[in-house]
Amino acid sequence: MVTAAQPAPIIDILTLLAPIEAFASSNASWFESRMARDPSIGSWLPDCWKQAGFRRVLF
Repeated sequence: MVTAAQPAPIIDILTLLAPIEAFASSNASWFESRMARDPSIGSWLPDCWKQAGFRRVLF
């Protein structure tokens, strides 16, 4: 006898993204501290990103 397929479990997308966000956030703070010491590091970034703050552009 054929039965209906069980629905796939719903996975909270925020739970999946948490490790990625933590990694990116830690890299953003590292990048910001490097830019503060040597502004030439972020010379390739658009000015609007620099004015908004690198972390706010990512999240």
